[in-house]
Amino acid sequence: MSTRWLITGAEGFLGRHIVAAVRAADPGARIVRLVRTARGGRLGGDQILANLEEPGLWQQQVASLGSEFVVHAAGRTPPAPTEALYRGNVASVGHLLDAVRRSDRRTRLVLIGSAAELGPVPASCLPADESCPCRPRDAYGLSKWAATRLALDAQTRDRLDIVVARPFNPIGPGQPPHQVFGRFARRLLQCPVGEALIVGDVSARRDFVDVRDVARAVVALACSGRPGSIYHVGTGVSRSVGEGLAALLAVSGRHVTLVTTRNTPTDCGDDSRAAIGRIVADTGWQPEIAFEQSLRDLWTSLDTARGAA
Repeated sequence: MSTRWLITGAEGFLGRHIVAAVRAADPGARIVRLVRTARGGRLGGDQILANLEEPGLWQQQVASLGSEFVVHAAGRTPPAPTEALYRGNVASVGHLLDAVRRSDRRTRLVLIGSAAELGPVPASCLPADESCPCRPRDAYGLSKWAATRLALDAQTRDRLDIVVARPFNPIGPGQPPHQVFGRFARRLLQCPVGEALIVGDVSARRDFVDVRDVARAVVALACSGRPGSIYHVGTGVSRSVGEGLAALLAVSGRHVTLVTTRNTPTDCGDDSRAAIGRIVADTGWQPEIAFEQSLRDLWTSLDTARGAA
């Protein structure tokens, strides 16, 4: 009998890659997507139309599916306003937990968190492991941390089976324009040869991990993660934004002049990188795709899409 997977946010940047990773790991799996809008204006057999921010009929549908695995990859990201962030990242988790409680089958729920939950991490605490205190400073980080706490409290109180995956900075094909490399790649596509491109401060360092590696980690955690645990998902190495922009510029073959502004403080600190010992020990997962390959594939995906338009 094939396993049943329910994936929210399956049309998003990470969600699409999670679907692919499930299919690669379990070719016979039945995958059902929770979507806000139906593809082509109509619902297929593998879709449930749902506004996760509001309770509704979809909760009964989720409960009746009896899925062995539920992956919650839907949510709101900046620059969404604060109210939308809390509706999309906290209320949605509450409504989904209600649906999982109603199911008559034991369900493993994997919640997708964010490194933004940590807030700035002192250099002496890097790489950050799962015991690192969370001190988020912005609305997004606060909303994701509230969602994590809500889920883990439900794990304890209701004896649900919940694991939290906390990716650091996913990059790669399909990266959206509100994220730094997605934004820069799109601007680079449109920039005339020889023009100056103002990119702001590029000194901040982050643990950039390929989105396909994150997707594989999510599947590994669904199958092998310990209930009630948080898992950091990254590479353990930080790279500067400037290194990524230089790599994109090189792979693009474009001749433009980069103009950087002076350093400005950020809410996430100057450096961030993950300690990944827990996920490696419990699942055997390891990051596989190099930083440069991620950016090369990001550029290729955008350039191909532009050529097909």
